[in-house]
Amino acid sequence: MRTLITKARALSYLEIPKVKHDLPQDTQRRIASKSLALKKTTAVIRKQINIGQGTIPLITSNTQEETGVSTFEGDRLPDRKNIVFNAVALGYGTHATDSDKAAVINYDASLIPSLRNAELEIKSDGKVVATVQCSEFSNDLAAASGRDLYFDLGGEYMIREGKKFEINLKFPEGATGGGTVDYVEVRLDAIATSEN
Repeated sequence: MRTLITKARALSYLEIPKVKHDLPQDTQRRIASKSLALKKTTAVIRKQINIGQGTIPLITSNTQEETGVSTFEGDRLPDRKNIVFNAVALGYGTHATDSDKAAVINYDASLIPSLRNAELEIKSDGKVVATVQCSEFSNDLAAASGRDLYFDLGGEYMIREGKKFEINLKFPEGATGGGTVDYVEVRLDAIATSEN
């Protein structure tokens, strides 16, 4: 059973000296004075992709926050917003012919071989925060709950305010799509700092 992210776990992580000193002074003060709230959230990006060898960025500077598609706006979090997460889920879906359907696809299909053999990489400020082999992800809808579809990263990690971050899929040589229009979703089980 995986460790759920909680406000207490996120706060403990944010108080680790190395983590704390990497945050802007204003954010440190606001966390200490509790003028920044810690809120449970699911950070998500859903996107149509063209599966092929190499790296496919799921987040770019042009990423737009959009209901049902993305909780991210661009590739930098705004001031005083930090996302602390400890688990990630990957969903996959297809559409026979249509593109631009990221908001209406069911992300419950079995991963095709090229996606199963890929890596999910999360970077912040140019440093790799987490890497997961996509074969670790389950899309078993018979799982006890949606929480069971998350892969436990074994600790807390952070996407930090104001720093460029990336969520990438890295495909092996020879990777190809499933012959349809392919879509993926990445979900982070997280606590986010936000203004009270």
